[in-house]
Amino acid sequence: MSDDEKTKQLAEYSGVAKVIDASVRSEYPPFDRANFVVWATMMEWALEANELWEALDPGGDEYLKGGALYRKDRQAITAICSVMPVDVQEHLISKTSAKEAWDTLKTLHLGHSRVREANLQTLLKSYENLRMGEDETVDAFTARVAMMVNGIRSLGEKLEDISVVRRFLRAAPPRFMPIVSAIEQCIDLKTLTLDDLVGRFKAHDERMKLSYGDAKQDEYLMLTRAQWQAMVFKENNFDKASGSGGKYRPAKDTDEQSEKPKKKKFDKRKIRCHNCNLLGQFKLECENPPKEKALMA
Repeated sequence: MSDDEKTKQLAEYSGVAKVIDASVRSEYPPFDRANFVVWATMMEWALEANELWEALDPGGDEYLKGGALYRKDRQAITAICSVMPVDVQEHLISKTSAKEAWDTLKTLHLGHSRVREANLQTLLKSYENLRMGEDETVDAFTARVAMMVNGIRSLGEKLEDISVVRRFLRAAPPRFMPIVSAIEQCIDLKTLTLDDLVGRFKAHDERMKLSYGDAKQDEYLMLTRAQWQAMVFKENNFDKASGSGGKYRPAKDTDEQSEKPKKKKFDKRKIRCHNCNLLGQFKLECENPPKEKALMA
């Protein structure tokens, strides 16, 4: 018998093997009032890790007092109550099973069926109107999408991954149109996951920043707004100069043209007649006889 076999046999006799094969107990997440859906999911994982989730789902008579699995029910309800604040524990202290306590928590924080249906319709409307902001980062928008999708699924609505991917693409702003078109034309959306899509968006965003600098997000196009305006301005000035030998002459600023001094209004009252030497008329309009004729007379 080898040394390893001897060690294993000794462990079996001493009960150490049971300790080695036992699963590692995971810590239970503290109760989060702000996001019950996320907390419930993490709590489900922790109970599954300790082989206690079956006491809540599906549950059954074997988990009630006197049943074969009553001890697991006690462990599950203890785990739930241990992460609850005092005011919530008061709602759970009278419950006879872990499943009943869990259903009470869902009712308290998700509401009854009519309330859940109303909340579901509100979330679905927000989901359909979802748009990514012009200055919003990819990570921030992804967090909004994930929170909304988790909320919809927690209320019983089946939301497929391909539906989320398509909604993400439709919500993209103009600066992501090149990558959206490339994905829709070259990739089968049925095989594309949301994580892969987010990675492609982030790679495109970093590429545009590398090419055009850290500019405003609405300028991440094939040409920036400033480049487009400069190009149009230059072409217009060359077209105007085509009739003057093809030389480029920069257009004068409209503000400078508007600041030119205006001509003074003509005032006839200040005109002096060269015939009678009076103000207010021209010589041709003078009714007095010419001075030369008057001297000859």
